[in-house]
Amino acid sequence: MMAIIQLSPEDEIGIARPRQVGRAPRFRVIKNLEIFSGERTDRRGFTIVIISIFLVGLLGLLVINTLLTQDAFVLQRLKHQTNIVNDQRDAIVQRVAQQSSPDRLAAAATKLGMIPAANSQFLDISKIPDEPVKPTKIAIVNPMLKYKPTLKIKAGN
Repeated sequence: MMAIIQLSPEDEIGIARPRQVGRAPRFRVIKNLEIFSGERTDRRGFTIVIISIFLVGLLGLLVINTLLTQDAFVLQRLKHQTNIVNDQRDAIVQRVAQQSSPDRLAAAATKLGMIPAANSQFLDISKIPDEPVKPTKIAIVNPMLKYKPTLKIKAGN
């Protein structure tokens, strides 16, 4: 016949042990059992372990704080460098804007020997003829030029 096993209620140490239903529990006598009454165990070992855990945690926090502080200094240095580079870029953009103004470009063109156009013409590409445009000769006189071009392409007419 099979014995039915049932878990007994938890005993003092919190472990549930199986027991057979229908049988009486067995008891054993433990010989030479000593009972200490009123004496406490030494707490020095426990205290040392707790203090060492606390110190290791404190040391870990110190290391993390130091690393974060170093990162903050690096971030501050990089922001300062970024501001310097942005200021240099703004200065270069302003200098290019000044040198590319129409007055400066006209002065530079005059130094190179160019003359302003007497009459400007614009191409209307909606009215382009089917036949090619033939160049016409126009004399351009400029005393500042070392060479005198004699050929200019004129559209229209």
